[in-house]
Amino acid sequence: MNRSIFTIALTMALLIYSGGVLAEKLPKHYPESFQRLGGIDDIGKSFIVIDDTQYTLSPSTQVHTPRARFSTLGALKRGLQVGYTTTGEGREAAGKITEIWVLPQRFKMENVE
Repeated sequence: MNRSIFTIALTMALLIYSGGVLAEKLPKHYPESFQRLGGIDDIGKSFIVIDDTQYTLSPSTQVHTPRARFSTLGALKRGLQVGYTTTGEGREAAGKITEIWVLPQRFKMENVE
């Protein structure tokens, strides 16, 4: 009996551990790759800071979340990992963000090309 309890406990522990390690897949309404990836450091009414670079936001910036194909800028918060597109060409000309995809919580950034 002790052996079967041990086996069940070990199996449960492995399932719980592996569930936290598995990377979450992107929702169907997300692109296969992103122009840029990063974490939100700060956000205001007309700007967002991602990985220490400030970008301009406008009411026409499209926001997508794992649960909603279209959302609002109100869905964006500090600490979220995002994929995004900009009008700028590099950090010197950061430009305006045109579209943002909030990445799933367990999504592994290294899985994106």
